[in-house]
Amino acid sequence: MKRVVINILILFFVSFFIQSGTIGFAQDENGSKEDSVDGLSQTITLDADDAFLPSILTILAQKSGYNIVTGPGVSDKQRVSIHLKDTPISEAVNLVVRAAGLSYEVVGTSFLVGSFETLSKEEVGLNSHVIELQFADAYDTREMLEDLTQNIQVDPSGNRLIIRTSPKIIDEVRKVVRLVDQPSMQIMLDTRIIEVSGGNLEEYGIDWERLNHITSIWVETPLDYVTEVDDNGTVRRRSQSGTGRDPEDQDFGGQTPELDKLPEKYTFQQLDGFSDIGYFSRQLEAFDITLDYMLQNNKAKLLANTSLVTMNNREASLHIGEVIPFIVTSQDEVMIERERVGTMLKVTPKVNTDGYITTTIEPEVSSVIELINGEIPRTKVRTAKTTVIVKDGQRIIIGGLISSQERETMNSIPLLSRIPFIGKFFTHKDFETRETDLLIEITPHILHDGRAAKGVKSTLERGMYYDEMRKSLDNEEEKEELK
Repeated sequence: MKRVVINILILFFVSFFIQSGTIGFAQDENGSKEDSVDGLSQTITLDADDAFLPSILTILAQKSGYNIVTGPGVSDKQRVSIHLKDTPISEAVNLVVRAAGLSYEVVGTSFLVGSFETLSKEEVGLNSHVIELQFADAYDTREMLEDLTQNIQVDPSGNRLIIRTSPKIIDEVRKVVRLVDQPSMQIMLDTRIIEVSGGNLEEYGIDWERLNHITSIWVETPLDYVTEVDDNGTVRRRSQSGTGRDPEDQDFGGQTPELDKLPEKYTFQQLDGFSDIGYFSRQLEAFDITLDYMLQNNKAKLLANTSLVTMNNREASLHIGEVIPFIVTSQDEVMIERERVGTMLKVTPKVNTDGYITTTIEPEVSSVIELINGEIPRTKVRTAKTTVIVKDGQRIIIGGLISSQERETMNSIPLLSRIPFIGKFFTHKDFETRETDLLIEITPHILHDGRAAKGVKSTLERGMYYDEMRKSLDNEEEKEELK
């Protein structure tokens, strides 16, 4: 009899403790109790020490409007201590169940609580779900979600995902999709490819001292520029890398720049490993003025002047040249292969969180030098690959992709050159080697709502600017100074 009375008293005190626990609720004024999503988003304040797990789950289920079903792995005597303040009920259920070493599934409007092994082995509450993607690629998104669930099919025609999984997993999937399925940033790449002959490089090379009095030269100071004081107390400014120009330095230090090279004393950054293919630099305005002057006077040839638009961190490519087909035979099989030659450019821009653009550039210049056995082309290829970080709208120039072509010309006197034996005395052969330098200019612009950012000059605006700057070159005397 005493044992029965003691058990009744224990149950009474436990029930009283749970009921007297401090439980507060904060419900959204616009929420609806009939809406299951709003029910789980309600906040609850709960304080309970050493309380029975089923009792806590019953309180959470009642306040959320959900049912609760416990499996055989849940003990009625299992106890938990919980102290929550203004916590969404969905998080509260997750915390309580995990604190008890259990797992749960949401099936419709019910909580199914059981051991992790039981719920993972049984296909509890599996349903098929269709998720439509607006911006993200379905195949790329499937790869991201494979760690959550493997049962994902792709509908390529509608860019949709078909997923069969439990309600708990589908909630996590939808959270990931909401973060991933966002409009991707676009980058416009203003691209110019210019071919300059070697002779014109020497004749119209950038003489910086002479251009200095014709137009203004804009210089950006390198990041590693430092100020030092020598033993005599003289303040000197220099670049740790040996490149870059002091903004306060108005002359060239008595040094005469080489006309066919870009001056390393100025805002010029030569990358490691690129000494064999030329120079890579973020350039001055004077370079563009001289280059455009050469284009206007047919001293340089514009191979391409286009704008490419690509998605963030996606490759954009450009090919100027031709595709040469040739036949390859192996035993009884005949195949037609194709060789792409000319100028090829691959650019992959990536916008960083600070607004700068990390740009990976891969130029390639190739040409056919002979046909092996009269069929298979043998090509000569010059390639480079580099990655730089630039500001939005800052130009990148790649130079030094130099090629040489040998050409044989024959000059002869008509009739006399055809006389046997002595005709060769009236014939002259001339071998000419022509060198060309390929310059590639790329200007990345971040597009906002399909337009470039404010303050970024378009190709047309930049051309108008250069026209104004070139007005100073109309004087014949100044033209002669450039030569």
